[in-house]
Amino acid sequence: MANIVGINHGKRPVLEIRHGEIQIWKSPGWATPSTSIGLLTTVTLANTTGDIVKTWGDQFAQKGTDGTTWTIYGDDFKPASTFSTNSASWFISSTDIAHQYLTLSSSSGTNIFKTSDMSKPIASSSTYYYFDQTVAMKDGAVFAKTNGANVNYPNYLFKVVNGGFEYVTANFINNYAISSYDDNFYSYQAGGAQAKINKMDSKGNVLVTGTPDNKTVVEVSRINPTTHQAVYDAAGNMFALGHNGTIWYITKATTGGALTEVAVNLLIYMQMYIDKIGNIYLFDVPNSSSDYYGNRDVRVTKLSNNLEQQWQKTIGKGLIDNTNPNVMVTDSGLIYVQRATQANQTGRVLDVYQQTNI
Repeated sequence: MANIVGINHGKRPVLEIRHGEIQIWKSPGWATPSTSIGLLTTVTLANTTGDIVKTWGDQFAQKGTDGTTWTIYGDDFKPASTFSTNSASWFISSTDIAHQYLTLSSSSGTNIFKTSDMSKPIASSSTYYYFDQTVAMKDGAVFAKTNGANVNYPNYLFKVVNGGFEYVTANFINNYAISSYDDNFYSYQAGGAQAKINKMDSKGNVLVTGTPDNKTVVEVSRINPTTHQAVYDAAGNMFALGHNGTIWYITKATTGGALTEVAVNLLIYMQMYIDKIGNIYLFDVPNSSSDYYGNRDVRVTKLSNNLEQQWQKTIGKGLIDNTNPNVMVTDSGLIYVQRATQANQTGRVLDVYQQTNI
């Protein structure tokens, strides 16, 4: 007999129907109506300089003028806490979906912290791994995936072991995305013309390679392993963005073994986010124009969880570039765009955009 299980998947319940251990059906997520987006308010932060980056939930961090002190802001835009690094080269490269861990990376090394205690990392290395995805399991195991731009370890999979990082297996390269669901760990891999989804336990033991019937999922040749970003949702669905030299593509890989790929209209791609009900947001610069403050046009493309485009809008200007996008989407679906008010960028404000009916 099938079991019906309720999942808190954002603001609305999601039902999942199961028969034994095999997932028969899973909601693809709730699609926000294709309505409008508008400027809600403009905020001047306590620290008027410094780039912003999403940390967890509706919170974000801003690096101070000294380059080593970070301020965490709550959803009221007031400083909630601070933490410090020993060098200005450190940057926040990932957090896990449960908001338990934060990764700091730099040319000096890699550190993963528990967000409840930023005074000492739980794992540290002098190697620059550049983890762009972190996944925490219920039993405390932590996995991390390196970014495709890492020359020495592109899209490699590691696990936190004894205060350091252990390479999971030589077979786990070209990992475009990772996730967890139901105490299992998932990895979406692609290489050459093939792609597959791997299922593992929290110890890194492979349970299933490919689909539940142990076959290759689908053949894919479009994704470029050197230009991509990945996110995952609460149901374990993985989303990877790649470029084939001409066109941008986004791929959805599910824990049930399905794989979908669609083309998206992006010019100068900058950042990808996901909200807590599974909608995808892609930020890009739609043209090469910029004003005398250095602010550039910001365009946002919103996709539903099943990769249907909801809307694409140019919403304003921001301090957006490849290194520090200065844009983010909160878990609640608010869009933050930081822009300069002075030519030397010492004056900055935060534009907050709200969606209708989210």
